[in-house]
Amino acid sequence: MLRISRKQSTKTTLIDEETISGYKSTNYYPINVGDTICDDYKIKAKLGYGRDSTVWLCTNKSQSFKTLKVSTAGKAQCRETRVIEHLVDTLATSEHQGKYCVRWPEDIFNIDSADEERHHECFVFEPLGPSLLEFMEGRENKTFHIAEVRWMAIYFLNALDFLHTHEVVHADLKLDNILLTLPSNRSAILNKLVTAEKLSPSFAKITAGGHPVVQSREMNQSDFTFPILCDLGSAVLGRPPHEGLAQGLPYRAPEVILEGHWNEKIDVWSMGVIILELMIDQRLFGDSTEEYALQSMVRWLSSPPVALLDRCTRADQFFDKSGRWKHGEIAHEKLEDRIEIEPEMPQLFDFIRSMLKWDPDERWSASELLKHPWLQD
Repeated sequence: MLRISRKQSTKTTLIDEETISGYKSTNYYPINVGDTICDDYKIKAKLGYGRDSTVWLCTNKSQSFKTLKVSTAGKAQCRETRVIEHLVDTLATSEHQGKYCVRWPEDIFNIDSADEERHHECFVFEPLGPSLLEFMEGRENKTFHIAEVRWMAIYFLNALDFLHTHEVVHADLKLDNILLTLPSNRSAILNKLVTAEKLSPSFAKITAGGHPVVQSREMNQSDFTFPILCDLGSAVLGRPPHEGLAQGLPYRAPEVILEGHWNEKIDVWSMGVIILELMIDQRLFGDSTEEYALQSMVRWLSSPPVALLDRCTRADQFFDKSGRWKHGEIAHEKLEDRIEIEPEMPQLFDFIRSMLKWDPDERWSASELLKHPWLQD
């Protein structure tokens, strides 16, 4: 087969992890396509990247395809490993269906960083397909049919119920972290990706510090398959209450923005935002600033209860003592006016509102939502 040599450049164009705010090349393990990691995993293509890792398609010694996630360097054990160790016995014995809706690694190992003072935790997974975000972007019709959304909601909530039952908060739910399983022709899809990488290698460059960065290759998949919740790298363990920053801004719960204590219900809030995004292809509360997010919450959900504001240290920056927005009038609108569905589905809107309650004490749990009438139709 014709092999086209991989071109490497030091040009200033930023790609993949370089585009992340605070990027530091020495935190990432240097990998190129063709490398072998830990004598076991031959790198075939780059699948993705994030603030805390890069993800690669590889083959093991048996020539089986695997996904290898290589975490950024650190001295402390990463959160994902702690969660897996916390749940290892439960995964072996639990009959909860939700455990099958979360991605778990087949193997975990460490490799030393270049300075040999830190290490990179590596996770080996069965390959999955594109994220829901990538899948939506690749479709002509960006939104999903109501029946598909209902079906996905059951998967999502089972995954959350399993995690929450065992005192794990995912804390970073978003479309990027929900991946689709590969269809029955998975080998053909993966071989096609590897062949494409051989014939037309992904752009690669060397940073000024001598660190390689490879551009990710998209995995094309037209079949809609089962959604799997991934990436426990931001997960929080233990009994609530918790505090501090969590979640990406578009999916951030109000109690996190307002610096109150929080619990597993922040995942339920994120799921409510995701369900809407699947139906309207927009983030209901925007993605620009926390102030805009709160304004949008007031617009669509009315004013927050004073009981919540009294528990949050930043509440007085945005709301007066009666719960009114401090920075001008906000016209309230109904969710029904934002989502055009025929015929009207009052149970659907009740389901969404049950996830998007201002006060986490009033927000439904994943277990309760699984029993909601809209999911029983």
